[in-house]
Amino acid sequence: MHAYQSRQENESDEEYVLKRSRLLFLIPILILVLIVVFWAKVRNILLELLLGSLLAYMLEPAVCFLTRKNKIKRGLAIFIVICILILIIAAVLIFVVPILARNITEIVANIPAVMEKLTNKIKNLTSNPEINEKLTSVINTFYNKLQNNIATIGENVSGYIFTVAGSIIEVIVGILTTFVLTVYLMKDKKKIFDTFLGWFPFSWHDTVKGICDELGRILSKFLQGQLLIALIIGILETIGLMLLRVPYAVLLGIIGGISNFIPYFGPVIGAVPAVISAMFVSPIKAIWALMVFVLAQQFDNNILSPKIIQGNLGIHPITTIIVIFIGGEFFSIAGILLAVPVYAVLKCIAIRIFTACRIQDK
Repeated sequence: MHAYQSRQENESDEEYVLKRSRLLFLIPILILVLIVVFWAKVRNILLELLLGSLLAYMLEPAVCFLTRKNKIKRGLAIFIVICILILIIAAVLIFVVPILARNITEIVANIPAVMEKLTNKIKNLTSNPEINEKLTSVINTFYNKLQNNIATIGENVSGYIFTVAGSIIEVIVGILTTFVLTVYLMKDKKKIFDTFLGWFPFSWHDTVKGICDELGRILSKFLQGQLLIALIIGILETIGLMLLRVPYAVLLGIIGGISNFIPYFGPVIGAVPAVISAMFVSPIKAIWALMVFVLAQQFDNNILSPKIIQGNLGIHPITTIIVIFIGGEFFSIAGILLAVPVYAVLKCIAIRIFTACRIQDK
């Protein structure tokens, strides 16, 4: 009788594991199908969830530091960390945004003078009258189209105001949603993880925990390191451009720092506006501006990245380029910035699952 009951229990356990295993594979497929069907609707939600998860990973070490070293409860530690983050963002908005706004206003106001200076420089560079005439014609056509577009914007200003206001509200709602998701993900971290772990058979738990631990290390190392590197590079490039008296140095330095998040293409994207801006002052200054970005990149490649990130993510350069293009296609700028860490996460999951399956087969 006891043996019969034991066999029944074993059979029920096997059935439970089998059902859970089926659900484990069916639910992701169902979710993927729903995402594809309702892509336009869920795109922003997915992006906010992704940003919230990444932000939670980035802030987790600070929360752990407060709870372990200072014996503060986790809820209070999360509140303190979020408040510090909000204060940092507010400080950036108060001190940096006015400078950026002033730079952008100056750029718009100086468009006619810049176009005239560009025309004169091209005339000086070429001695052939026919080439001069054609180049001048191209520049004038571009300038006329630019003026027409500005005039069109002026005529439809009320419509643009509502569009811009709607976009601003959408961005604010997105930011607030991301912060709320971040708080809940950090606060209920253990509950969420236990629920997630419950979907897997018990024999998989060690593998899943190992994957999650490795993902935590990858994301923390990469995201925190890249953020610190972008900040340092942005400051160095801003200081260099200010010393050279390149116009709009702060704006160009910030562009350089942000573009540093993009592997391979980023430094080039960041350098182009600065070199063009310096070119209108003098060709020599443009060369010096380019040198600022080259030196900053060398400092990053040889000193900052090896020290801060301590190794790369093991992704081939061609794979990185393809991943960046795919991310940009689906999520535009945010996709370009987040493509590499997301791919690193998926790669880590795939390798660990494949390894676990091979071990079980043996």
